[in-house]
Amino acid sequence: MKPSSGNDDALRLLRVARTGLLMAKGSAACFYAVLALKLKPAVMPAEIQCTTAATDGRHIWVWPKWWNALTAEERVGVVCHEVLHCAWAHQSRRGNRDCALWNVAGDLAINCLIEDSGFTLPKCRLMPGEAPVVPQGQTIDPNLAPLDAAIAALPKGLSSEAYYERLQPEWSKAQAKMQNQQGDGTGKASCDLGGCGSVQDAAHDPAGNTASEQDWKEAVVQAARQAKQRGLLPGSLGEWLAELEKPRIDPRDVLVDFLQRVLADDYSWSHPSRRHIGRGVYLPGMESEGLPFGVLTIDSSGSVRDRLLMRYLGWVQAVIETHPAKLLILLHDTDVYAEQEWQPGEGDLVVGQVRRGGTSHKPAFERIAECGDEPAFVLAFTDLETEFPEHPPGCPVLWLTTKADEREVPFGTVLPLVEGE
Repeated sequence: MKPSSGNDDALRLLRVARTGLLMAKGSAACFYAVLALKLKPAVMPAEIQCTTAATDGRHIWVWPKWWNALTAEERVGVVCHEVLHCAWAHQSRRGNRDCALWNVAGDLAINCLIEDSGFTLPKCRLMPGEAPVVPQGQTIDPNLAPLDAAIAALPKGLSSEAYYERLQPEWSKAQAKMQNQQGDGTGKASCDLGGCGSVQDAAHDPAGNTASEQDWKEAVVQAARQAKQRGLLPGSLGEWLAELEKPRIDPRDVLVDFLQRVLADDYSWSHPSRRHIGRGVYLPGMESEGLPFGVLTIDSSGSVRDRLLMRYLGWVQAVIETHPAKLLILLHDTDVYAEQEWQPGEGDLVVGQVRRGGTSHKPAFERIAECGDEPAFVLAFTDLETEFPEHPPGCPVLWLTTKADEREVPFGTVLPLVEGE
């Protein structure tokens, strides 16, 4: 079937926008242009429910009626928008998150960088701290009004995951109200509430998503190097790329280092543990009498992910099997409702059934104060949406938080544990 003239015009204008980036002066234009060449221009296929633009890390699709109506400057901005979705690996990092809200969160993270680079986005673009503008020709469900208010209250500079977490409560309420309502047949725009272009999953399997993310990481590094030959990258785009170049710290390494430091004084490799020698395994032996003990508090409020908790418990077990210690495990929400003890040799470190409620760390730390001996450490697994105790314990505290953005704590050290880590 011969493409319609509208489709022909859309593809021509898409190539013109990409060429405009290639011909433009400046380091930012060079950066976006190099990456835009990775995306194959195409008209939006019917199976993608979107009436703006979209990308999956391999294509850049446009909806002709919407795309052809944009100004030349807006089309260039939308190309940059789709490029940054890929550069931020939004096509491969969604996981089990809601597709539409993930796109909103991604828009909030990248749109500031695009405008700081001097490019123009459609007026309906989403921006942290600003009330959203309804895209032309669309009607937004009134149930989403609280979400708009939440967006207007957001700060700039957070990650996509952090924006998602902050918006999820209002989004869930809106979805609950809308789930029994029938659409009016114009649902294709629902995946792009920001009206600047959406992001689709790169693949339906973890291996494919990992490959896409790695491919784009390498491309971003190369594009940044080429762009810097034209001068410094502007504003927040330059800051983001500089952050990417910093070496990444594995949270597992931080946890291992913390536990090794607080437990090392009681053990020595010069006195191997006799219990493991028979299996050909040499572990440090105890120099003082008795095992040291630490406390593990688990905030079981609804926002704490079970899968992340299980992985974290595996890390803790691996370290304590090398640096033996007893663990007092406290499960709590607004009070401590379960306790259990664990030490190496007693099987896998698992916790009992958790209940879901509010959160306060006061009862957990009061229980710690009741212990006869001072613990060697406290590990607190939490979303940090909590009531903190007034006084710290007399031992190091490491807060393992499921929040992607930075939160302040009255004492101890915060270690973010994001699901994508």
